[in-house]
Order: sequence, then structure tokens, then C-alpha cells
Amino acid sequence: MVSPVRDGNTLKSPKASIVIIVPHIPAYDTNAGDWRVWVLTQELSKKYNVFFCVINPKTNLKYKPKFEKYVKKIILLPDVAVFGKFLKFENISTVIFEKYFGIDYSKLLGHFALATNFIVDTHDIDYLKAMRAGSKNILKIKQNESRLYKMADALVAISNFDKTKISALLNDKKPVFVIPTPTESNLKKFLPFQNRAGIALWGYWGYPANAAALKYFVSEIYPLVIKKLPNVKISILGAGAKAAKPLYKKTAMLHKENIKNIQTELSRYRVCAASIVWGSGVKKKIIDAFSAKTPIVTTPVGAEGISGISKSIVCKNAETFADTLVRLYTDKVFWQKQSECGYDIFVKNYTLKNFQKRLSRLLYLTKGHNK
Repeated sequence: MVSPVRDGNTLKSPKASIVIIVPHIPAYDTNAGDWRVWVLTQELSKKYNVFFCVINPKTNLKYKPKFEKYVKKIILLPDVAVFGKFLKFENISTVIFEKYFGIDYSKLLGHFALATNFIVDTHDIDYLKAMRAGSKNILKIKQNESRLYKMADALVAISNFDKTKISALLNDKKPVFVIPTPTESNLKKFLPFQNRAGIALWGYWGYPANAAALKYFVSEIYPLVIKKLPNVKISILGAGAKAAKPLYKKTAMLHKENIKNIQTELSRYRVCAASIVWGSGVKKKIIDAFSAKTPIVTTPVGAEGISGISKSIVCKNAETFADTLVRLYTDKVFWQKQSECGYDIFVKNYTLKNFQKRLSRLLYLTKGHNK
């Protein structure tokens, strides 16, 4: 029990402490998972002392100063013993694991932190992603995920689809909370159909799943689109776009990397494309487009977990994908309908306010859990 401290003539309880354990310092401007940790860290720091524990301390060091503004201390974890000593001497109310990394660290909670809440923020279903990517380690990944999930007091999924998959892994009544990854958007005015131009593909192109999506677009979709829209400008946006040039060097596609605000950037385009062929979890690039009122065409894998997404923009083959892009680009009525539908999905489930509300509920309902 933490003793209250005197502040003037009143007694105030000190902030509780929360530990966030991550595989590396998050590069929050390159991928959705790291962006999620960035938002989580900022929100928790408003009410808690946040300790940031990094399993691989040598990755993404340039982002360390950004996180130091919000956390009490960043602890580098070169080995399990360091984490054990930390738990022993700090009064930690909650430990949040990001994804299924760090099973060895989670075992120490039973030795040094019996009264600590243990929450796993899953991000996505890793064994499902590995299966779709053709990995040979699917069984091992699935076993590791299952082991860590069963150790937790509660789990967090980013969609109801993921919640169903996680519950099936557990085969028990362990609580699974759904907290979608938010997208920031300060846009208040949106350009109309006639003032927009171009098609955008957005993402971190060093990520294998995004590279696979780009290959699919270039080889099968792009030729069909250009045949019907020969003058349309198609742009590759985001980190790694220039390095990925070999994937689209035989096309007239453009690239742009240094983007200050992705919503503002996407709001200039008439249509977006997310030709995702494998992966798992809700794709932030799709929600980013929704928040900019920019219609986006995607695949069944890309649409996975997004409640209410229009079936008209989810395409199972290249021909339908290209036809839908062309229709959105040329049909103002269809474009307007999909623009509003996507924005409604963003407002309903993916705002920062929604994230804050669901996070508060998670911490309230798991408060005081006693193992």
C-alpha cells in the first residue's frame, strides 16, 4: 500500500506506477503498432508514473528522447535479472506487455509482483500473420502467444475480430477488452471531389507486408488502372518509399517520404489504395484515409476487423480492385457515399476520445486485481 503524502493542508496519494514493456523503442511514425504505444504512453503519463522497459535497447535510439518527455524512466533490459530487481524495488500497480514478446520477463511477475495487474496489449494476431506470410514457425508462434495470454490477468484486442481469435486461443473466460488504435485528425474542412486529384498508397515500405502489397499493386492492379486513367498520378507515401523504388521503377508512380501530417496529405488525394495480401490486425492506413474523408480500396485482409466497412470497396481480385479505383476516381456520387461512410467509421471507433474512454475502463475494471 502506498502511503499518502501531504500537499499543503491536504493529503494526496502519489501516482500509481505502470510499466510498459516493449521489444524495442517504438518508431511511432513508421508503423501502427509503434504508433499505438506512443499514444498509450502519452495517455498513461497524465495519471500515472510510467516506466518504459525495452527488451532490445539498441533499436530506434533516435526516438528515445521523445519518450523521455512522458515517462519517469526508460529501463533497458539486457537480461531478465535487471527486470527482476526493478520489480522488487518499485511499487508497480500494472504491467502492460506490448504484443507477445518477453515471456521470460512475464514469469518474474509471479516472483516479485504478485499483486500487480498483468495486461497484454496484443496489437494483432501474430500466428495468423505468420500463417498468411507462409512462415515455417507458425506452431511455435501460436504456442508462445497462447502461453503469454494465459499468464495475463486481462488482454486487449484492437477489434472484435481479434477478440474472437484470442478467446479461441485461451479456451477460458479471461477478460478481453477491445481498444482500437486511434488516429489523430485535426481536420475541420475537407476538399470536395472536384478539388482533389491523384491516387495514394500510404505506409512504411520497409515492412515486408507493405512491400508485398506494393508488388501486387504494381504487377496486377496498376496496368489496369492506367489503361482506363492514363493521366492519373499515383503516389507512394511514407518512410521507405524511395528505397522501395525498385518495386515500381518501371511505372510512372511518384514517391514522397517526409510527411508532417498524413491526414492533411491524404486529404489532397481523391482516392487511396491498400492492396494488402497478408498481415493481421486493423490497418491504420485505412483509418487514416477514413479520417481524411478519402475513400480507399482494399482487400479482405485489409478490411479485417473494421466494423461497418463498405463491401463495395473490399475487392478479392485485381480486376475488381482496379475497377473500383476507377469508379471512385470518376463517379462523384459513389465517391461521396464512400467518403462519408469511411469518416463515420473513424468518428465512431477510432478517435483519441474513444481510445481514452476504453483505456480508462480497462484500468478501472482491472484495478486492485489480486492474483
